[in-house]
Amino acid sequence: MIPAVIILFGNGCGEIGFQIQTDSLSSELGGLGNGFCESELQKVYAKTYHPFLVANCNQCHGSAQGSVDVGISFSAFQQRGVSLIDSRSVTAHGGNSLGPQMQPQINAFKPTWNEGQDSYIDCKSRQGPGGPQVTGIVLSNKVITTLPPLPQGQTTTAWSNVQWDLEVDVPPGSPVYPMSLSIDVRSAIVNGVAQGLQFRNPSVKVKSLSETFLIEGLQVLLNDQVLPEVSTYYYLVGKAESLNYFNLAPLSADAFYYRPGLVLPFNLSLKILGLTATGPYQAPPTTTLPVPTTTVPGLPLPARITFAELTGTDPNLNVFAASCVGCHRAGNMAGNLNISDFSQAFAKADAILARMRGMGNIMPPSGPLQQRRIDLVNLWLTSGRPQN
Repeated sequence: MIPAVIILFGNGCGEIGFQIQTDSLSSELGGLGNGFCESELQKVYAKTYHPFLVANCNQCHGSAQGSVDVGISFSAFQQRGVSLIDSRSVTAHGGNSLGPQMQPQINAFKPTWNEGQDSYIDCKSRQGPGGPQVTGIVLSNKVITTLPPLPQGQTTTAWSNVQWDLEVDVPPGSPVYPMSLSIDVRSAIVNGVAQGLQFRNPSVKVKSLSETFLIEGLQVLLNDQVLPEVSTYYYLVGKAESLNYFNLAPLSADAFYYRPGLVLPFNLSLKILGLTATGPYQAPPTTTLPVPTTTVPGLPLPARITFAELTGTDPNLNVFAASCVGCHRAGNMAGNLNISDFSQAFAKADAILARMRGMGNIMPPSGPLQQRRIDLVNLWLTSGRPQN
């Protein structure tokens, strides 16, 4: 049995925000499931970033990080990451009152947030049965000697893809795994100047379907130091069960690390917070599944549904319009996804449905949809994802 550990978090006003008691972590914490660590971190968020973002970002981002609903705000915050939120908070934009004068407010609650984030990672690493079997896997460094320059007249640079083979790119004497990880990296351009790094598309593939894995959380390391600002991928949960690279965070925003004057070359690595072997790949049934029936009496599912209806005005059909486009539309593309655009919704349909069913951070962040609403999206997929 692990001794009890009490971690106290203050709210900056001499008042205790909350406490985590991890008595007998091998049984109680494991029994609470993977959501326990996230729920405790959200409590820290409610005492630190949330009041600040509501006060300063609600007007433009009321359906995302500026929402008064702490769950919606926290989900958007997770997708964007600490570094991006911090940088935007001290940079005037959109006609608001944000700017460098906000830095003292952030500095006041930052130590509490950092302590809570460290405790979250520790919590994830010590989950019992059903949690990660292997934790803290640091991959070997990849030396980044060059990054694509900024083309004349452009505002962004090209991406570079960095890959790790987990049978080769691990420290000497470490276990090896028949899988590969990759991530895209480029210079983060702010006002035409490189101000650090930008990351996207953490992806994984296995070498054989005889072994698959569950990955829970990634950290980015620069010159052997974890970048705590790049928190976007701390919370991802994904399966390595494809022979082709599969994006572990398809709905997450790009991750940013702001560091003006970053010098090349530098060492880049990833740390896997949790890895669980899940056995051979189990192919889904090849038979056509029946269309689920509605759980709402008197309101059956239609025989067919189109994208136009999902984004339309009929309240019995417009799942995307009512529950998704508030955060995923042109001009407010949370997770770089515009669900009001047919081509994007078509390409991401499987991931959208998976998130609605509770895989990873459930969508919408306000809470699960009624089963009939999820069934309508599933019907759209099984109908071939028609546009009209």
